[in-house]
Amino acid sequence: MTSVLNVDTIAAKNGTSPVALTKQATIKAFSRFDGTVTTPTFDHSGFNHSSLTDSGTGDYTLSFTNSMADSDYCFLCSNEGGGGFDVYRFTFADAYSTSSVGVESGYVSNSNG
Repeated sequence: MTSVLNVDTIAAKNGTSPVALTKQATIKAFSRFDGTVTTPTFDHSGFNHSSLTDSGTGDYTLSFTNSMADSDYCFLCSNEGGGGFDVYRFTFADAYSTSSVGVESGYVSNSNG
């Protein structure tokens, strides 16, 4: 027999705490931001990020609203933009802590064409 569960919201008993997942894992944080503007801010609402600090060209710190259990987590980041085929973009995470993660971003242009 096939069952269907349709809900709009799932909440903990107290209505405010996160819902505990049993034998499952879920994303702990998500954000998107534009580093090309004068004051970088999060695009969209994001998830579990309390602030974005611009520490210099291509150097950012993303602080978590709720800290990670430890500093041994995976943080995936990417970089998008124009510039043609002779621009090599890089983005990587560093400075992992339970309360924040550092993100470095930039590009290298191939002058040989």
